[in-house]
Amino acid sequence: MRVISGTARGTKINSIDSIETRPTLDRVKESLFNIIQNKLEDAIVLDLFAGSGAIGIECISRGAEKAYFCEKSHQATKMVYENLIKTRLKDKAIVLNKDYEKCLDVENVIWEEAEKAYITKKKKIVEDRKVKEDEIVMAGGTMTVEQLAAMLNTIPLEITFVDTENINRYFNEGPKVFKRPEMAIGREVFSCHPPKVEKQVRRIIEEFKSGNMDKVPVWMEKNGRTMLVTYMAVRNEKKDYLGTVELVQDMEFVKEHFKL
Repeated sequence: MRVISGTARGTKINSIDSIETRPTLDRVKESLFNIIQNKLEDAIVLDLFAGSGAIGIECISRGAEKAYFCEKSHQATKMVYENLIKTRLKDKAIVLNKDYEKCLDVENVIWEEAEKAYITKKKKIVEDRKVKEDEIVMAGGTMTVEQLAAMLNTIPLEITFVDTENINRYFNEGPKVFKRPEMAIGREVFSCHPPKVEKQVRRIIEEFKSGNMDKVPVWMEKNGRTMLVTYMAVRNEKKDYLGTVELVQDMEFVKEHFKL
């Protein structure tokens, strides 16, 4: 990855080998700067979720007066500093090792009384409902097992749920790009992946359990089709970790719709 244009043109920028950081593709970066090029002279730039700092560095290289780099990862922040030194643009940069909420001063505030009132009201609604014997009671309503299974099978996603012990507990039914044999139910999720993918899945689940992350999207090509695999931490109202859900979506329809 290199600086495309400006005073640091051609300088190689280091990127991070991490599931938390995905470098902006050169063709995407080039398209972005074709749009904003005429607005960069003497501009003040904010590179939020900076990663390696490639976007902010490109802005300074093309004439921006200053760039603020906001990145919560210590590893990524160190990489931003190194890249600024390599491109000799450090004097025009301010690097903040903080999450976006603190950088923008918009930290979430929980109104505890309102939260308690909401939970109490939700429980009362559930208790007041007339529930049939074969229905599952949830805060958002009631469904029979048959209805719930049919709904999950209708969603155009491959759904897998893994519990807190890393055991496969559920696959929805239907055609699948990634085969899910019934014998995998009740087995450890890591045994269902090749070694290279297994390491990545382990890292993702460890991050979910520690509370460092809640979602990891992974883009890939499979059998000539573009796929989006999204891993999400499943948590209860107290933010306790209950497991991981994996969602596999065929994204070819997007390419077809936008004629990409």
